[in-house]
Amino acid sequence: MDALDAAVQNFFTSLHTPIINWLWVFLAQYGIYLIVLLALIMLFKQKRIHERTRFFIQALLVLVLARGLVAETIAFFYNRQRPFETGLNALYAHGQGASFPSGHTTAMFSIALVLYAWNKKAGKWALVIAALSGISRAIAGVHWISDVIGGFLVAWIVYILLKKFVFEKFNKKEEVEEIKITQ
Repeated sequence: MDALDAAVQNFFTSLHTPIINWLWVFLAQYGIYLIVLLALIMLFKQKRIHERTRFFIQALLVLVLARGLVAETIAFFYNRQRPFETGLNALYAHGQGASFPSGHTTAMFSIALVLYAWNKKAGKWALVIAALSGISRAIAGVHWISDVIGGFLVAWIVYILLKKFVFEKFNKKEEVEEIKITQ
């Protein structure tokens, strides 16, 4: 994996130009805020409070478990250096610490996956922003590409497990309660 990461990082370094570096830095640092903003806009556009609550709880649950528990646990046990800690140049100042998996990428995909399940159009935009922002973090030299892929996989696996074992059962229970109320 290290050889692949180094090869990809060398390619990304070749993409550094003064004209476009601002875009990589912007996406790397602020992509997560764009996704949160998009999620909040969609949340407040929803008129049914029940749907708002469901989306918020699902997004929060995936975010806390994927980013707060799983990604942090992996990072604790697999304390990998960031590219700039190995002598490569980063496009912006970033704190040292465990690189794998990318916490920002995990958080962005956690929200984007739930948003996609809730609203396909907005979710597609969120997934694109999450992917571009994650890749930008590697281009900017604060993560390896495998950190970004790892962040996506953590978010995706946690989302799929919660969907299968929690969200679908919760939705079925709500459907039964709605039928009882309407009868």
